[in-house]
Amino acid sequence: MKKIFILGLTEICLAFLCIVGDHYVFDNEILVHKTSTLVGLSERLIRALMDNSIHALVGLGSWLLVAYPNLSRQLIASAFISSIIDIDHFISARSFSVQDAVSLPQRPFLHNSLLMISINFVLFFINKKCSILFFISWFSHHIRDANRRGLWLGFIYTTPPIQNGIYHSLILITPLIVRYAYYSTYVQTSHDYFKLLFSYFDSNRNLEQIQMV
Repeated sequence: MKKIFILGLTEICLAFLCIVGDHYVFDNEILVHKTSTLVGLSERLIRALMDNSIHALVGLGSWLLVAYPNLSRQLIASAFISSIIDIDHFISARSFSVQDAVSLPQRPFLHNSLLMISINFVLFFINKKCSILFFISWFSHHIRDANRRGLWLGFIYTTPPIQNGIYHSLILITPLIVRYAYYSTYVQTSHDYFKLLFSYFDSNRNLEQIQMV
């Protein structure tokens, strides 16, 4: 019952972040202006900070949906990966200026979904659990961005902007699908391993007892 409550609450929080957060960052000029005046930062910087913070929180919430109750520092890792993707704006702009970073003629390389899929494919054969964490982190970031710009599949295709209904559905449903795969493969495999390990020690203990007799 507790698990269902936590997962349901997380889904509500994710929906709130995507709807209310996006409205604040991209549609509410007055609120952004008031925040800018209050903290003494430019409106462009406020938008960039808020947008990146929402990316981080959505990534964190998505991994919570996947892994709960087996949580650890992976929550921080998922938030970090979802957030750090935007560093490619500054790398491509070759500048620490927010204005330069958000004024690029095209999207920077870490926003190329085809590239991220390729990295994920390689990572899958190195560490399956890390590949799942990596996928959830970058996928939520790209889907949020795709709501305004579409998915950029490198040289193959760029989709039109994703409609709100599809965007919100992907954010909320994808972690649950990945959760099923995560628990039916990685976690189950781990449990089977420990069962095998314990049965090995039990058999050794029984053998020692027989020898003593």
